[in-house]
Amino acid sequence: MSKPVTETVLLASLNSTADRASAIQVNDGYRGGQFVLNMTTRASTDAGPVLTVQGVVPGTTGTFYTLLASTAIGTGSTADAQVAVLHVAPWVSTAANARAAFALPHRYRVITTYSSTTDTTYSVGVTLS
Repeated sequence: MSKPVTETVLLASLNSTADRASAIQVNDGYRGGQFVLNMTTRASTDAGPVLTVQGVVPGTTGTFYTLLASTAIGTGSTADAQVAVLHVAPWVSTAANARAAFALPHRYRVITTYSSTTDTTYSVGVTLS
């Protein structure tokens, strides 16, 4: 019997230019995740945030490896309500900066890195399946 799909907010909506990191998440038996960055306010065409999904190196508490990293989201546009979706799952076909054909590890987190000085409001969530 398969597990029911579950949704979690990893980074709450915040107006910021700072790099952000979610708490380490414990994956209780899910194989994949759909990670969504929901940008609601953007006032510049500067480079937007980069969303990165990281696994925790087994046996450590704070050493990470990258599963997938997006390109800068929203670059070149000031349009509000931009959404970026990244997929990490063994059944997806790999696509640079969008999909990685890996099983989601037992412990993971997301980080956003930001090189602009213009505030952007966004949140990040995940749907596990």
